[in-house]
Amino acid sequence: MDNENKETEINAEAVEKSASDELTPFEILDRFLDARTAKEKIEILSEHSSQIDERLIGNIEASLDLPGGDGTLWQRIEYVMYCLRTKSRFETDRLR
Repeated sequence: MDNENKETEINAEAVEKSASDELTPFEILDRFLDARTAKEKIEILSEHSSQIDERLIGNIEASLDLPGGDGTLWQRIEYVMYCLRTKSRFETDRLR
């Protein structure tokens, strides 16, 4: 019976940990805006693409000065990622 309690506690901790790994849309936007490079922004979008909603993608588009609202949610995410990939090709680490 003691083993059952330990297993239950372990399972509860695992569920709690996985639930805490999911970020709110506000936290995703905060991380996106804090990212310094386009590559970092792409990684954030890729990691959390299943959590992105219409409002969040609209805010992301606005932060990048992109036109928004055209197409499905998935098309909009792909367009933002396309623009970020293009931008990342021209980013440089050298000082000006």
